[in-house]
Amino acid sequence: MENETDMTGMTDMTGMNMDTQQNMDADGQQAENAHPNNTDSAKLAEFIAGELRKLVEAYPDCGITSFKDLMNKPYAKELMRYWSRGIPLYKAYGIVNAEEIYSRRAASDKQAALNSVRSKSHLVSSGGASRADKTVPMEVMEQYREFFPDWNDTQIISDYRKRS
Repeated sequence: MENETDMTGMTDMTGMNMDTQQNMDADGQQAENAHPNNTDSAKLAEFIAGELRKLVEAYPDCGITSFKDLMNKPYAKELMRYWSRGIPLYKAYGIVNAEEIYSRRAASDKQAALNSVRSKSHLVSSGGASRADKTVPMEVMEQYREFFPDWNDTQIISDYRKRS
């Protein structure tokens, strides 16, 4: 124990601080805790993750799963310009992609309306055609003309609909 020397702050022959050298990993790169900026980069990563969460919450159909995905989009430069001015990422995305978002939501609303109509198709009455759609059969029309020779087609159809 008496022979052990405190190596803190000492340098070896390469001029590298002994503390830093002990924090090197197997690849010869410094371990994460050796960087004084690790807390800053962790905060940055956390901030970006939070911004991406907000983006996906606001636009779940955007298809963005990572920051790398976002940066590979053709609108990335314009998006970054807004974001760097302090506009939240999800709002910047909305500004840059307003037309696409509008088109996508309009198509979605249209599809929802069609689905709603289709889901109610089982509510149509099974009694055949509605009263407005009923036509007068030829035999009945001939009978009407025999009994009411002065009536025109409109009067015959109207009377037939009332009685059926």
